[in-house]
Amino acid sequence: MLITFPEFILDNLSYVTPFEEQHLCVTGDKNTFAADIFTLAQVAAHPQLMVSPSRANLRGSHDQ
Repeated sequence: MLITFPEFILDNLSYVTPFEEQHLCVTGDKNTFAADIFTLAQVAAHPQLMVSPSRANLRGSHDQ
């Protein structure tokens, strides 16, 4: 078994997609970024804060 991205799988191999994810960007209503569509490289160039609700107490890097 291999867990990877479909684009890395050889054409002669079959695969199953177990799930799909959505990533969201949250910004203030006065921020002009809200109307733009960014490439992955453009998003990566900006400072970021990652918040994950995987813990029941919702505490993480955003609390530091």
